[in-house]
Amino acid sequence: MNLTLEQYEKLIPRCELEHGGARMIFSTPNTGTRWRVETISTKEPWTLDWIAEFKPNDILVDVGANVGMYTIWAAATRGARVCGSSPSNPRRRTMHCSIATSCSMAFGMRSKPIAWVFPTRTA
Repeated sequence: MNLTLEQYEKLIPRCELEHGGARMIFSTPNTGTRWRVETISTKEPWTLDWIAEFKPNDILVDVGANVGMYTIWAAATRGARVCGSSPSNPRRRTMHCSIATSCSMAFGMRSKPIAWVFPTRTA
């Protein structure tokens, strides 16, 4: 099977954003994820206002990052050092794909699967 580049890119849907000279590419495997990208500036504007206060190399640990929208935004637009975590495998895969597409070279991000372990004590 021979595909054109345009046909191939349709198999891996993505959405691009630019803000303050930073270009971000987000993986959008479904309409819900695409909606999150399209509404990033209106869904939680207070989160973007907070991120806008970051200085380069500030650290963001985004526990419950979902698909990593704000994690990637902080790295791309503010030069923050970030760690995003999502307990959902599909969302985590989407975040990994977005990081690989958008950030690995431009913003020095790498995607690594990690597990958070919280030991419990028993009496």
